[in-house]
Amino acid sequence: MKAAVLQNWNKLAVCEKSCPEPGSKEVLVQVAYTGICGSDIHSYTGKHPLAHVGMVLGHEFSGIIAALGGECTKFKIGDKVCAHIIQECGLCDACKEGHFNLCRSLKVLGTQTTGTFAEYVTVKEDKLFLLPPDANLRVYALAEPLAVGVYATNRLHFKISDKAFIIGAGPIGLCCAFAAQKAGASKVVLSETQPERIEFAKSLGFTVLDAKKPGIEETILKLTDGKGFNRIYETSGVPVSTELVTKIGAVRASVVMIAYSDAPRPIDTWSLMRKEIAITSIRVHTQQAFEAAVKMMISDALLRENLIQIITANYDLDKIQEAFQCCLKTTDNCKVMVRIMA
Repeated sequence: MKAAVLQNWNKLAVCEKSCPEPGSKEVLVQVAYTGICGSDIHSYTGKHPLAHVGMVLGHEFSGIIAALGGECTKFKIGDKVCAHIIQECGLCDACKEGHFNLCRSLKVLGTQTTGTFAEYVTVKEDKLFLLPPDANLRVYALAEPLAVGVYATNRLHFKISDKAFIIGAGPIGLCCAFAAQKAGASKVVLSETQPERIEFAKSLGFTVLDAKKPGIEETILKLTDGKGFNRIYETSGVPVSTELVTKIGAVRASVVMIAYSDAPRPIDTWSLMRKEIAITSIRVHTQQAFEAAVKMMISDALLRENLIQIITANYDLDKIQEAFQCCLKTTDNCKVMVRIMA
């Protein structure tokens, strides 16, 4: 099979590799589409702590079942599917408490295991989710980033009429905005520094503030009559954003950290404590959140229409080096999608 192999930092090449064979409880999936994620970019450039030369990246994918392991009974060849991307050990303290995404020996598709910038991938049957026969596999490759938004929203204990503020209007920020809308937010506002992303998010109907303009804190607070937002998502990875969340957060606001930063994050502990702001975080997402994201997409045609709009560039597998360079060299695009299946 063809697979895009990381030959060096900033260098991907399509090579011939042996097609994997599914184990007894695994399914072989012919990959249709894979989106380029920020973590893929970090690995590509050598900045991801687990990145190594020779790896096959990719985890935001959809495809069609090509073969079944001997003990698989839930699916049939030809079914359209997408999959939860983690493999847990099932034995550690986190797994025993049901926190599988926090497994001490967690393996993530495209990082610790062979990813989906390849024509075929094996996945455990219990990680697969069936899609409708008429499903557009291009949009369902976005189930994974949407699951990040769903899981982050769950971690905020979101309630109907909550006011959501999202720092960063990239693909994950937009998926958080969609999830907040589905959760019943009375107000959803994003901030962003890149002009192209500001205009793109506005084109989707969102209120978006330019974070580079002076007086951003005052502008944000005016939107809530000075009370602040009670549900805040940090998706930018910019260290100073941690200080901002304590200033724009309402009394007893909840904040979820989604993007990580190598640099230390400053925090205003006085604002944090006097308003009893709670800061939490996420690691990947849970299988329950992924399932919810898939169900949301299946049942909501408008959500699918909105999601497919964030795919702003498309490449074939043999142009994957160009696709990754596109992500690095321009902010014009939101989500870059790679077509694997001819």
